[in-house]
Amino acid sequence: MNRKRGVAGIWILAAVLIVLTAAGVFYYNKVYKPSLEQATAQSTSYNVNGQGPQKTGKRTLIAENDGVSVYKDGDYAIIVHGDTEAEFADWNENFGSTNTRVYLQDFDQNGRADIILLDEETPAGSDETQPLYGLYVLTPSESGGKDPYTVHYTNAENWLAYFNGIVTCYLSRPQAYPNLLQFVMDYSTTNVQFDAQTGLALPEFRAYYTNAPRAQDGSYADVDSIRLAPAVISYDEDENVAHAQIPVYALYKNADEQQIGNITVGIELRNDTLSIRAKSVVYAPLEELAAAAPQR
Repeated sequence: MNRKRGVAGIWILAAVLIVLTAAGVFYYNKVYKPSLEQATAQSTSYNVNGQGPQKTGKRTLIAENDGVSVYKDGDYAIIVHGDTEAEFADWNENFGSTNTRVYLQDFDQNGRADIILLDEETPAGSDETQPLYGLYVLTPSESGGKDPYTVHYTNAENWLAYFNGIVTCYLSRPQAYPNLLQFVMDYSTTNVQFDAQTGLALPEFRAYYTNAPRAQDGSYADVDSIRLAPAVISYDEDENVAHAQIPVYALYKNADEQQIGNITVGIELRNDTLSIRAKSVVYAPLEELAAAAPQR
């Protein structure tokens, strides 16, 4: 059985209201952050009529580059590189059906060539504005034997779940600056704190600001929650770097949902696992919405 490693699970985002105390007086500073509730893990393996994966006996070439050929035969993905051929029957059910790209690079920087695959997995009927991809990194197996590669895999939902387990994002409309939205992100183990009078994040926490939209009555829209969309995974062949871009949306009680920015995260193979690359997490508000930080 070929080994496959990666992150799994789907996380549901929910609004959390944090109660702050100042000078003995209670008030509510509405700070919303994703809640980490784990749902049932999803597997990429599947079963056909209870009979397991099947072959048709006819190979279809779906991608080719750098001397690597990728074929599909029924439920099997087949990778051919030189004299090495490997079959995989537990990949995404629709692997190779839309858009598949293959690269040959030393992804983990250990001096050995790896096979990198991007395979489009955008669900049918999806309203996503950009294609969603699964990322497969095939590293030469250390043990040899019948499995020539170890497969490391993640996709849009899995990477978002993994990211949410490490980083927490906060969205608020500071009470002293109702025309602004304040976005803060930090490690989930960090207790981000806010000024009791202004609602601004304390100076030691990096905050980003966008202009708040107005509701139909002309008032500034009330924040209801924050939503992180599935990660858009890409691979830069020239730089030999994989990235995940996570769109950030503000949900309002009295206005339409609005994208306010993007989180970009580098992906690396570390300790045999696809992980967040060190010092690679960056947030950028949408240029047309960006606002200057308030004067303290």
